[in-house]
Amino acid sequence: MQSIVDCVKSALSDNNGEFKAATVELKRLEAVRQSIISERGVQAGRFRRYAEKLEERFKAMPTIEHEIAWMVALNLARDNKRTLDSHPVMFAKVFDEESKAVWVEFIKREPKWKEALETVTATRLETAEGELSRTESTVRNDLAGFDGEHVDADPRLKQARRRLGMARC
Repeated sequence: MQSIVDCVKSALSDNNGEFKAATVELKRLEAVRQSIISERGVQAGRFRRYAEKLEERFKAMPTIEHEIAWMVALNLARDNKRTLDSHPVMFAKVFDEESKAVWVEFIKREPKWKEALETVTATRLETAEGELSRTESTVRNDLAGFDGEHVDADPRLKQARRRLGMARC
């Protein structure tokens, strides 16, 4: 899965100070999001960890009670994983719920998350608009003797317009 910072970097190559500050903030926000995912992943592996703990207890003191507790916990851990692996719809539902829970926790921890993203998007849009303007000037100068239809069909202009369209998304 591509991180927020990677998406922004691939879409924008401007290096002004505001952009750099926003990028630093996005990196921090991504680290917060990843820590939330890690924290929640710790919860998801609780059956496996409990089974490992009971296995150690059984190996240290091999009684029937410890073995039964270990086997039950081991089966729970396997069933928990197998159930999700064998039922794609259930896996999708759990993944969707988990993603929503991570997002809700992220918003609680970082209520001003939109500010950095808005700064980066505004900078991206300004860059694309400036590039389109410069490209239009260049193309119109290069094709001075041609009509507007030929100018509009120029690949450089089409590419600049596509970049501006992507920046608006």
